[in-house]
Amino acid sequence: MLDFQLATLERAGFIARRDERIVWLRDAPTAADGDAAAALVRRLDRELGLVVDLLEHSVRCYREALSGDTDSIAVLYPEGRPELMEAAAQVMFRRSIGGPACSLLARWVAEQARATDGRPLRVLEVGAGNGFLTRELMAALAALPDAAATITVTDVGRAFVIAAQRAQRAPRPDAVPAATFRVLDISLDPTGQGFEPEDFDVVCGLNVVHATPETARTLGHLRRLVAPGGVVALVESVRQDCWVDMVAGLAEGWWSYADDRLGSPLRTASAWRAQLVAAGLEDPVALPGTVGDPSDCALIMAGRPEPVDGGGLSHREQALVDELRALGSAVEVERMDLRDRDGTLCAVAALRTRLGPVAGLVHASGRIAGATAANLRPDDVDTEMGARVRGLLHVLDALAEETLERVVLCSSLNVISGGTGQMAYVASNAALAGIGEVLREHGVAAHVVHWDRWRATGLGQMFEDRYAALTGHAIGGGIDPSAAAAALGDIVAYDLAECAVSGSPVVAPAWPPGARDAPALAEPPRVDADDNAVFAQRLIAYCRRTLELPELSLSEPLLDAGADSLDVLALQAGLVDTFGVNVYSAALMTEPLSRIADACLMPADGSATLEVVAPEKLGLTLSGGAT
Repeated sequence: MLDFQLATLERAGFIARRDERIVWLRDAPTAADGDAAAALVRRLDRELGLVVDLLEHSVRCYREALSGDTDSIAVLYPEGRPELMEAAAQVMFRRSIGGPACSLLARWVAEQARATDGRPLRVLEVGAGNGFLTRELMAALAALPDAAATITVTDVGRAFVIAAQRAQRAPRPDAVPAATFRVLDISLDPTGQGFEPEDFDVVCGLNVVHATPETARTLGHLRRLVAPGGVVALVESVRQDCWVDMVAGLAEGWWSYADDRLGSPLRTASAWRAQLVAAGLEDPVALPGTVGDPSDCALIMAGRPEPVDGGGLSHREQALVDELRALGSAVEVERMDLRDRDGTLCAVAALRTRLGPVAGLVHASGRIAGATAANLRPDDVDTEMGARVRGLLHVLDALAEETLERVVLCSSLNVISGGTGQMAYVASNAALAGIGEVLREHGVAAHVVHWDRWRATGLGQMFEDRYAALTGHAIGGGIDPSAAAAALGDIVAYDLAECAVSGSPVVAPAWPPGARDAPALAEPPRVDADDNAVFAQRLIAYCRRTLELPELSLSEPLLDAGADSLDVLALQAGLVDTFGVNVYSAALMTEPLSRIADACLMPADGSATLEVVAPEKLGLTLSGGAT
């Protein structure tokens, strides 16, 4: 946030940054100038004055928020209440193209529901937030017969999900009977949160994907949820406005992006189209989509390819199969999830029955998560290790009775050269070298090849599309697929156990020594309170009642019990009003309630403190967009 503020002042010509010094170039407007401008806006446009109220409130709290004296999110939601933020958001939504875009999307969804034959259209809304898109969807679907559609409304914030559910329960003409409400963090694998793959026909959201650390990975999660032939539809802000960053930038999640975005979490409409293609979706469109269009929002849509034959192949996959057959190869396609050991064993056994003995294996499977060390999560490691490493071991198990003559393991050049945000990717590829060494020890002619990017092929094509969308020109380097095929022939002919193939000299980076320790988050102020045991029971009863949690134990942090950051802010304010106890929100989220109760009791000498070290779970919540 501070970097953004300094950059804004520099662009406006007020300061210049020279090394570590800041030089003022001209006088800034006075507070009186700002007050006069705000008063003029309120006089000319009372509704827009609500936005000015939020902006002024945010600016007044900068010092406390940036110093850490106040939780940044508490500025936007004082005492956990959303009224200030919602009032301004509603004003801007009515004046934004985002409103018409949501209406258009809702009408399109209703038309798809009318055209669905024999079963209801399955709609998933992600990142429901304040409910702007939710209300449009509900109104459009309520006009249809009850069996025409189902809708599942989700958000990473439990408080938003509860608010949407309460709104649906209230008597209203736009109520949809077949509506469900669930918590979902789209930055994480949805199958680990109780959602089934390919379970929805339409997956849609308003201004939510940009709020995740890596949009490419998030779009991959959404693609997994949408069925073949289904559509991912997003309404996203595509224009950077300074005042939005000045307000939304107070939320930690606004700056939590850890991918290729620079200076803002927002992307252009053309960049979103490239991202959707890279995620495995087809025929992306954006409205408005003209380069240089001044619109603040766009509706971006793309479809998941529908199988075109009994083998479940897309058009591109079928073209590759046809090319191989034209070269005289007999080709069979068997889809399998290599992470599923039992499924892999069964599928390989079926192939052996049809084809006979297996003499060789080429392993090029894998997925990419992408995360810097600061944002690396367990599901990132699982994504990288899943098909690439565990999947390979499952296939080798399935071929244990075979006498393999040759195995080719496709690794990445980044094992040697490194790459920003590719720690787990490099580790999983390096593991292939170890497996290749073991195979060699058992008499198998194994070759581990650390490939440079194959131009216009597979993951290389996805990277090239993404680069072009961001920079406006093509990336150089990489290797031609035909040259790579010739290189593979040489590798096999010369029986090379491990090698790198690159179109340019390979330089290994010099890594800086040392690592940063996680800082302490806070020490909550402590005041006199009741006897510990009595206070602990009062505390747990109050938390359960306030957060509407059916079960809650003293050994459980609120984060594990299902609370989110807005829940905690409301609870924090309630503890002050009810018990006179002020506890820092980070402690409320991550510490067991028993320790919170202990911390709230002032010892006789007044010397004890509650130190809260930044835990991994809090990092997951923040980077997942809960703030």
